[in-house]
Amino acid sequence: DREKCLEGGMDEYVAKPVHAQQLFAAIEDARKTSRHPTDDSREVTDQTETGLRRVPGLDWSAALQYAAGDRDALAAVVQAAMNECPGRLTDICEAVERGDVDAVRQAAHALKGSIRCFGETPTFGLATEIEQLAEANRLDDVSARVAQLEVEMCAICDAMAEYIETSAGS
Repeated sequence: DREKCLEGGMDEYVAKPVHAQQLFAAIEDARKTSRHPTDDSREVTDQTETGLRRVPGLDWSAALQYAAGDRDALAAVVQAAMNECPGRLTDICEAVERGDVDAVRQAAHALKGSIRCFGETPTFGLATEIEQLAEANRLDDVSARVAQLEVEMCAICDAMAEYIETSAGS
């Protein structure tokens, strides 16, 4: 499976059962060696009005509002997203590999549910686009979006992990 994925243009492959550390390591490796250009200049290191580091893939204000302004609740929401997102991404990748457009659509829809609290982010937009492409049976177009989604997911997973680390210390 791994070889087929890599030959098909994937940057990395993680087999089920997915373990968060293994997935994050694979994402980081893929990010370092990606054939897909990223624009690291888009990250702004100042803080939002919520006091959290500004990250293009996350709308902390929307997430804090979703958590009714409760930072402990936000930490639980972030932890839940961190637990769910790697598996959702793996589900999308495996469904693409199998050529199963219905499973791609379902997994993309589930990913949207996992990150909806962060607002209309690039990651949410890509998941929406993947879902729509799968509905239109355009699996070839999905593959290119999955590569972009992997990069976006890496950025938001980094920011979510940072949030969990800093909230644990407070």
